[in-house]
Amino acid sequence: MKNSTLKYSKVNPKLLVILVFLCVFSIQTSYSQLSIGGSIGFQIPGRQDLKFKQYNNRGVLSQYIKSTYVQSNISTISNLHLTYWEKQFGLRLEYLKWEHNSVAKEFLNNEIPEFNSTEQSRNALYLNVMKRLSLPFIKPTLNSKFDNGYSYFGLGYGVVLTEINRGLQRNIRSGIQLSYGVNFPISKRLRTFAEFKYILTRDADNTSAPVGKTVVDTSGAWTLFRLGPHIDTKYHVIQFGFQWDIFK
Repeated sequence: MKNSTLKYSKVNPKLLVILVFLCVFSIQTSYSQLSIGGSIGFQIPGRQDLKFKQYNNRGVLSQYIKSTYVQSNISTISNLHLTYWEKQFGLRLEYLKWEHNSVAKEFLNNEIPEFNSTEQSRNALYLNVMKRLSLPFIKPTLNSKFDNGYSYFGLGYGVVLTEINRGLQRNIRSGIQLSYGVNFPISKRLRTFAEFKYILTRDADNTSAPVGKTVVDTSGAWTLFRLGPHIDTKYHVIQFGFQWDIFK
């Protein structure tokens, strides 16, 4: 009796591990989805003002030229993401990269700085809370509500690394985004999607500057959903991409 009990106690943990693994795997494949994906598109910047500054050797502002009209170029934006769905709710970890180039065309008080443009490279990492729904104007079946396609909303918060061409080379600030997309199957695991994003990031300002050198501070315009007076640099994004379901 003692030997049989000992033998059973040695085997029992292995059986428990196998049973737990099978249970988790069955729940995972029945109710969850994990996918990797990527997309590319373009971003349309919102209105932005540029402020050209110079400081003397005592750290006092000696020149301040503010723009009244700035032209910001449309540019491409790329995206990589990892998405996890548990039924209709999900989480997405997302990396975005884009360029923001602006040229000041008009200035206050007719003052002219030594240069009139700035280039920004932005890299963002967001964690998004997702909610998916059936496709608009299409009534889903009871057994396959999301298999034939779905739409989704997302709200994300994260950090944005901004590198600028003059003055302070980089800064890291917070940012938020709202997203809406539609997703369609191509094969059993491959899907395609289209997505619209509304991104808000913090202004790219210089916290220090070399003596006698012109630096540029950027400023957005008043907008909805901003978290403060300096988180108002906005981008309107349209992207198209693909994703691969690791399990479903």
